[in-house]
Parts: sequence; C-alpha cells; structure tokens
Amino acid sequence: NYVAMDISANVLLAAGASPAMVNAEEEADDFTKISSCVSINIGTALTPGWVKMMMLTADACQKYGKPWCLDPVGMGATPHRNDVCVELMK
Repeated sequence: NYVAMDISANVLLAAGASPAMVNAEEEADDFTKISSCVSINIGTALTPGWVKMMMLTADACQKYGKPWCLDPVGMGATPHRNDVCVELMK
C-alpha cells in the first residue's frame, strides 16, 4: 500500500526493526526467509504483479513458518478485493 508504506517503515525503524517494503516477486522467497514476520496490505496495490507477489509471499510464510498478517484494506468494496483476500487466506 503506497499510502501506508512510508509511515509503516518509519514506525518500525523507530522501534528498532529493519523494515523492507518488497514488491518484486523475485525477492518474495528470499525476504520472507530472513524476516521475523510479514505484513501484506492490499490497499493500493491490486495489479496482477502485486497480487502474484502477495500470493508468493503468503506461501513463503507458510513454507518457512513465519507469522504474517493481512491488512484487507477495502475488502467488501469490490469482488476483486474479496477474491484476493480469500485466496491469500487459503
């Protein structure tokens, strides 16, 4: 989510974390592997490439046993948002 990305990164930095806002599917597995946890926010990024990266990241979280949370911004507003959230939770 382009709106929350900067604020989220700054809050995490202030708390001593090392945030990485990743949107390249080629990095999904590698960044998930080294992460403590992952947040997936569907707010402003529901193009096919971003959705694929979100799916790869959710799969990698399961593969590596990493906790993750879904921020389902706007779920219920459109069928596409609903479908993406349902698929991510499978």
